[in-house]
Parts: sequence; structure tokens; C-alpha cells
Amino acid sequence: MQPEEVAIGVKFARENNVRLVIRNTGHDILGKSEGYGSLQIWIKYIQKGISFQERYTPSDPCASNEWTGSAMTIAGGYVWKDVYDVAFKRKITVVGGGDPTVGCIGGYTQGGGHSPASHDYGLAADQVLEAQVVLANGNIVTANACQFPDLYFAIRGGGGGSYGVVTSMTVKAYPSKPVVAQSLTITPRSDDSEVLLDAITDVYQQYPDIMDAGFSGYGSWSIGNTTAASAKRAAVYIHIVAAMGKCIAESKEAFDALFETLQKYNGSSLDISVAWYEFPTYGAYYQAMSGVSQPVGPPNSAMTSQMFGKSALTANRTALRNIIGIMAGSPEECASNTVELVGGGKVLTDGLDKYSGVNPAWRSTYIVNIVSRAWTDDADAQAIKNDVTYVKGGAMRSLNPFLGSYMNEVWTSSLWRD
Repeated sequence: MQPEEVAIGVKFARENNVRLVIRNTGHDILGKSEGYGSLQIWIKYIQKGISFQERYTPSDPCASNEWTGSAMTIAGGYVWKDVYDVAFKRKITVVGGGDPTVGCIGGYTQGGGHSPASHDYGLAADQVLEAQVVLANGNIVTANACQFPDLYFAIRGGGGGSYGVVTSMTVKAYPSKPVVAQSLTITPRSDDSEVLLDAITDVYQQYPDIMDAGFSGYGSWSIGNTTAASAKRAAVYIHIVAAMGKCIAESKEAFDALFETLQKYNGSSLDISVAWYEFPTYGAYYQAMSGVSQPVGPPNSAMTSQMFGKSALTANRTALRNIIGIMAGSPEECASNTVELVGGGKVLTDGLDKYSGVNPAWRSTYIVNIVSRAWTDDADAQAIKNDVTYVKGGAMRSLNPFLGSYMNEVWTSSLWRD
């Protein structure tokens, strides 16, 4: 399929008053790319290649362009694995999904797009130098800082499938740096999960300092087994974080305060395991420790997310501990928490870009926390939806009420139709 064929489809839908839905890969928790009875445009059938420019040259003589580094053009519905295959061979870094099966130019980037590389280089939306877009009238245009600047602003974080059909994007590319990574696992030595929650609170309080030292990554924790079919309970906290361009001695210093705090638990009430790794490039790190394809989620599940700023995590330990207890729920609830250390650093400062359309809350965000629960009995569905949305989600919002959720990772009970 060619962009010109997309234009024909858009024109047909407009002239015949047919509902139109834009679908990239369908990797969409909110189901924004679904629509009963609609004409669906699948961008994955447009694949005109992935190209690399050693020095970016705009497709038009845009005087407002200030980027003089390298760039990659993603011309179609590719997933990040496709782009990484090109980038990592050249030892360059692009800001893309932690999951390599996520689509590149669709809702991921247009909705913001966090990445293991976001701390150093910003959100995926902030990387877009220009894009080819099919408008609602069927015209095919190039959007950048000079042409259609309002559209350029909108597709750089304003949400996927809303302002036109994006068929190609050119994004910034960076020389790769060495990476130091750390894995941390904390498990309780008894059935008492309270001490694990105490330690998790200590970790959350240290996130901003750790991230200010250059680290980013992802973690997860639960006080109950998240596999509903199993009666065995497993309480654990685990994360993998990494920093670019640092030596291992400097990297370890960033965790001195945290490990001093955790020492009071180690070997008595908790088992704490730490491992350090060094990689010559970002690509080597990503392929070894980050680029894991996530399994398809259970069909019956509820989730919500919340952004947290620095003061919400550090100002009041008692309040934070109380919120974490609510997020955890009881072991029988099997609630799962995912922690995304994807803010701070360049994410905070890119708000100065007048063409950034991402939620301004990102410019105060250090972590995004996701809470989810699943059910096997439909009789439990509404109660679990309410718990995730109003109890656990409400508790997170009370701690940082003005930042909100990340649009690509939120699903509350109001979005379900039973």
C-alpha cells in the first residue's frame, strides 16, 4: 500500500460519511485503533524502508531546523525491532519502545513514547524532525517546523490517529555510549509482606536521586502471585536500570544512600540481591537486558497509571508508605505494580521546545506507576474495576493530583462496556 492509496481511502470515508479508524500495529491498551463498522487503515501494510542519514537534511529548506546530528526515516508501519536492527548495526541510539514489538510512528510516538533512552534524549515525540501526513481532505503533506507547524506540534505528543494519517517519520539518532546496568531483587524471608512494602517505600523515595544521577529503566513488584490460576503466592520487588556514559564506580556511588537504607533489612527480614553489568553500546544493553517482548495481557484485566514528580516521592514518607500499601492491596488480590523510571533528565528540559505537543505533566514527571488486576470470574469484574480505578488509582492521584496519567497506559472502569 502507498500513501496515495491511503489518501483515496480517506477521501472515500469523508465523501460517504464512513467512520474511519487508523491502525498502526494495534499495540494499543485503550483500543483506540478499533472501531466497529469502520473503514480501517492499517499502516503496517505501508513499508517503504528505514533509512539513515549521517547528517540530517530536511526534505525542504526549513530554516527553523536546528538539528545537525544524524537521523533515521521510518517510512511505514514498522515495529521498533525493525528500526533497532538498522540502528544497532551502526552503533547508534534511537528513542524507541522498551518492547521491540511496539509500532514506531503510530500512537506510541504520537502519544509521547517513553523509552529506556528517554532520560538521556527525551520522549519519542520529542525526537520527530518531520513527518509525512495524509490530511482529512486527502492531501499528503510534510509537517515540520516550517510547513504545517500546528500539525507538527499536534503529532509530537497530542495523540495517535487524531490529526491525520502519519505514513512516515524522520527522528533523531545519536552515537551510542557505553552502558552500566544494575538489577535489584528484594524478596521477603517470611509471609509478612509489610516489611517488603517498607523497603519498597525506601526505594521509591530514592528514585529521584538515582535518576538525577543518570539512571532509567523499569521495575515491577507485588505482594501476591500475579498469576490468578496459581494458589502459590510470591512477593517480590525487581528492577533493571541503566546509565549511559558512566564508569561502574561512579554508577555504584549513586546507590550508596539506598543500599545504606536497605541494609537494616538485608539477611534478617529480606533477601536483597544486586548485580552490575557493563556493555560497550546501548544496543548491546538493550538486547541483553531491556528488549523483552511482553506477553499478551489477560483478556479480563483492569489497569490505571499515574505520573509522580520528585516532591511526591520524597516529601512525606508516611504518606508514601500509606499509598504504597493501598497500591499493593492484599496478597489475595494479586495486584501487580509496574514502575517506569522514564522521566527526569531530558524529559524535564524538553518542555522548552515550542513544537512539543506532549502533556506538560511530563515536564515534572520522574516515574510512571501502573497498577493492574485480573479476574477469572466475571462476577468479580466490576468490583476489581472499581478497586483499580477508585481505590488504588485514587490513592495514587491523591499523592500527586495534578500530573495525571500517561495516555498510552491508562484504562479505567469508565472505558469498559459490559
